[in-house]
Amino acid sequence: MKTIEKPPVIAVLKCAFMALLLLTFSCSPDPVEDAELNLDAANAKSNKSILKTLVKGAALNAANGIDIGPDGNLYVASVNGQNITVMNKNSGKIIRRISQSVECPDDLVFSPDGEFLYWTDIITGFVGRNNLEGTALTYRDVLPGVNPIRFSAPNPNDPESEPRLFTALDFLGDGIIELDPVTLDPTPIIVCPDGFGLGFFNSFDTRWEDGELWLYGPLFALNVVVAINIDSFEDNTIFDANLTGLFTSLATGQIRLVAGSFEDSDLFNPAAAKFGPDGMLYVLDQAGKLFKVNPDPDVTDDKTLFTTNTWKRTKSSNGLIFIILIEVVIQASVILIN
Repeated sequence: MKTIEKPPVIAVLKCAFMALLLLTFSCSPDPVEDAELNLDAANAKSNKSILKTLVKGAALNAANGIDIGPDGNLYVASVNGQNITVMNKNSGKIIRRISQSVECPDDLVFSPDGEFLYWTDIITGFVGRNNLEGTALTYRDVLPGVNPIRFSAPNPNDPESEPRLFTALDFLGDGIIELDPVTLDPTPIIVCPDGFGLGFFNSFDTRWEDGELWLYGPLFALNVVVAINIDSFEDNTIFDANLTGLFTSLATGQIRLVAGSFEDSDLFNPAAAKFGPDGMLYVLDQAGKLFKVNPDPDVTDDKTLFTTNTWKRTKSSNGLIFIILIEVVIQASVILIN
């Protein structure tokens, strides 16, 4: 475990740089002025949805990763805000902000038992583990670019198995890393020594299939969504910048194309993929499109446009979908779709 103190000016400059990066890669080119959505997608039931704006303007000071805590509150990571905001998901009231050891948090996730909050700091490369009071228990230097973070469920075929914790590198690095849930010690699985080689595996989800753990997520730079059989790779598997490792793994079946195309994709910088309560994979891209994707291994690119606008999303245990609309770096709105 490693803990350091950084000069506040350095932290601010780093986060300012990241804010510019997010403006380039993550923000809507046309801020939304009306909270009403066009939900007339072909197969969606979203035309019956109820939308409620929880927070508008600078109260969140930009929003990135989100999750629902065991207390029922919404936890929002903000790179630009340099904190994690705890919000009442029903009223939108800001309850508190977590800032201890937090500099530029990009994503967060709760442990399956709800006892610990994990978060990634994309600029410094640190990953933190906090208790529910916000106290940092573990603060580990991993690698710059640590971005999405996600727990898997235990192996359903092994009653003694435990949930596993994964993170991936984006923009300031590339690759996939498994973390020890207590010490946060990293085990690199896919390594890109040139800083690029996988395509920036962004916000992902996990699923067990016939005893194999698959990570489903977008390759941000390549406009596709893939499924990765993570245990089919040895630790420190090298993916070079010419993408030979990626395309070899696609040929061997260790990686499977789920949606999009490497040549002419209708996905534009897909940034997040999460399973819904219906078992479908919901994929968000930077053009503001949310797709409903069939994850069946026997089909490819079987998707339907669910809605359009620039959203980030997560889901709670009861299936509610929470979506964060990023307007500009200093503005954010949280929309609840019920």
